[in-house]
Amino acid sequence: IPIHLPPLRDRDNDVLQIAEVFLEDYAREEGKAFKGFSADAIQVLKSHRWPGNARELQNVLRNAVVLNDGDEISADMLQLIRSGEYSNGSAVVIERPRATEPERRDVVTPGVDHNTGDTDGIVPLWQVEKRHIQRALEASGGNVAQAASLLEIGTSTLYRRLKEFEQI
Repeated sequence: IPIHLPPLRDRDNDVLQIAEVFLEDYAREEGKAFKGFSADAIQVLKSHRWPGNARELQNVLRNAVVLNDGDEISADMLQLIRSGEYSNGSAVVIERPRATEPERRDVVTPGVDHNTGDTDGIVPLWQVEKRHIQRALEASGGNVAQAASLLEIGTSTLYRRLKEFEQI
């Protein structure tokens, strides 16, 4: 028997109740102390369009629980997926700071002309990995478990890499 369930975007009052159930489950699984959501987090949960529906909500909450700890989930912990970028309402660009150590000219690096600095399009591996992960998240509609499967890595590994990109 087909059962029609309206999308989360049409059920803003239900989003919080559903989120509370997910939060309780994930906090118990991860051994975390979360008991609820801050006022700003509730606002974010209710105002987001949830294009990935319940699976996106699950992924956002699991991500928040795995990467954080505390009594409440805050808006800053809710990394919503928009066009492959993570944000809590504003675009977040993750950039790695330049190394502060002086460049060693006595080290020969293949593909680099040390006189001009030309690297023939070679970029640091972390940038390639970050872009590849973003593409997998876009292809999976923000579903972290599905993106991990596409990348042939574990979900926890993907969460860990996303956390590392925040710190770079």
